[in-house]
Amino acid sequence: MFILAELFGVDNGQFLHWSLAVGLTLLVLDVLFCTEFISWVGLVLFSLWGTLLLDLPLQWSVLVFMGFLAVCFVFYYTLWVHVVRRFVMGYLNRKGYKEARDQVAGRTGEIRGEGGDAMVKCGDELLRLTDDCRAGLSQGDRVRILQYEDGKARVEKMG
Repeated sequence: MFILAELFGVDNGQFLHWSLAVGLTLLVLDVLFCTEFISWVGLVLFSLWGTLLLDLPLQWSVLVFMGFLAVCFVFYYTLWVHVVRRFVMGYLNRKGYKEARDQVAGRTGEIRGEGGDAMVKCGDELLRLTDDCRAGLSQGDRVRILQYEDGKARVEKMG
């Protein structure tokens, strides 16, 4: 099973240590940069580490790897994203750079679409609307963005 270790030219234990160290490093980088791609690579490395640690035959390793990967993704999206990342961004990184979408509150935009498909165009971004502010809005209306939270914008119609 340690074909990958031979491929990289290291012994089995060293390969396991490297995959664990790189996986942990990528998760720490995810807290600082908030990119899910880095985390996914780290989660794949954790799953690979757990699978190789068990030293199973190849036909079982694939199934065990998928199981470890599923557990890692559940952990990541339930605990890491909702607890650790919010803690870091809310308390430790309060004055850090905010993404462009987090800075749209107070800006004006134009409604695109109607009914359930209505979105607000603010600059080059199309933002989903909260369900409670869709009523009374139609294509082309000018709106002011009051708040942007959880991927949805709360707007009010301008005179």
